[in-house]
Amino acid sequence: MSSEFLGPSNPLNESCRVTLKWLALLAIHFRVELSDLEMQIYCGALEKCDPQALEISFQKCLHECEFLPKLKDIHDRMPETTSYFEPEPPMSTAAEDKAMWAHLMEENKEWIKNHPPDWENKRWTAEDGWLPVEESWRREAARESSKRRSDKPWHAPIKGPNIREGSGSNH
Repeated sequence: MSSEFLGPSNPLNESCRVTLKWLALLAIHFRVELSDLEMQIYCGALEKCDPQALEISFQKCLHECEFLPKLKDIHDRMPETTSYFEPEPPMSTAAEDKAMWAHLMEENKEWIKNHPPDWENKRWTAEDGWLPVEESWRREAARESSKRRSDKPWHAPIKGPNIREGSGSNH
């Protein structure tokens, strides 16, 4: 490989080292010669890949490919990687789970009918918590009525080029 490819501004990362090692092995195995430009294309395309995943992928290519693998062959054989932030796939609901749920609901139908949820016909407020609806509204109305209000109605100050100070109307 020429010094242009390994210039001081482009040091080899671990993925590129793995790629070059395997390209050399695969070139011997498949009896082909790779030019510097071809190696540069492989390294550039695979430089952001995980080195361990590259090792696995190249090993699979050695055993499965009939010719020198293309980039697609290498990417197709790469193991799936999951990161911390990827959502988990949704759980599949098996037929036996559905059958079990139906059985439990049928078994407990009477109990469920006779025991309504605790929040039914209740209302939540930060001041009182869960209370029956009527009691909750009564307490809220009492709190609102006990607030001190001014006798004068509030309005925004009236100002403008055609408004005289102190006049209540615009005559």
